[in-house]
Amino acid sequence: MIELFKKFLIPYVFNDIKIYLSIIAVFFFTLIYSFCENNEFHGWIDSSKYIDTDEKKYLSEVFNKIRKKDKNLSLNTFLELPIINRDDKFYLVNENNKEINSKENLKNKKILFNIFEKGKGFINLEDFLKIPLLLDDNPDFSASYKTSYPFKKKQPTAVTNIFDRFYFSIIIQSNLGLGDIFPASRRVRMIMLLQVFVAYFIIVIPLHNYKIFS
Repeated sequence: MIELFKKFLIPYVFNDIKIYLSIIAVFFFTLIYSFCENNEFHGWIDSSKYIDTDEKKYLSEVFNKIRKKDKNLSLNTFLELPIINRDDKFYLVNENNKEINSKENLKNKKILFNIFEKGKGFINLEDFLKIPLLLDDNPDFSASYKTSYPFKKKQPTAVTNIFDRFYFSIIIQSNLGLGDIFPASRRVRMIMLLQVFVAYFIIVIPLHNYKIFS
């Protein structure tokens, strides 16, 4: 039994060529994953405290557009923002939404302004980015995503940097199975499937029999 193990299993699975190829594959797919949006990865890690780079950039553009020549947002300017309150959550929506100027919604926006103006009488960009505004119903923002999401609602991302992508790549390459991070877009799913096939190819094919690897 031990002789069979040494003769067949070790050459197939445990050899320097396969280890080197696996390491190269991990770094290669980490690079590929770096081209994917953070929101294309979901997971059990609560990283909702992070503001996605794209969201932060978009909200900054909205702030600069609405403030006009002023440096900060006054109450009157803030009330012009296309923000609606729904189920105790605030959404930045399209300007044509009919709920924006309703009495109840304006009342809720005043409360929101008073919370974040902190006695200054205005809201600057730093304070504005701290407001928990959801962009799920905003067609202008969602249009920036070229990826098709299989979920109706985007969840807080579990990936925020290159290390998270490297970690995810190692998990997939080693065939441990999905755990605290899993794909949330079809693009990442396709890349992940390709990496799984590469991983199995490296493990199963007896590369030591080929001259290119000898």
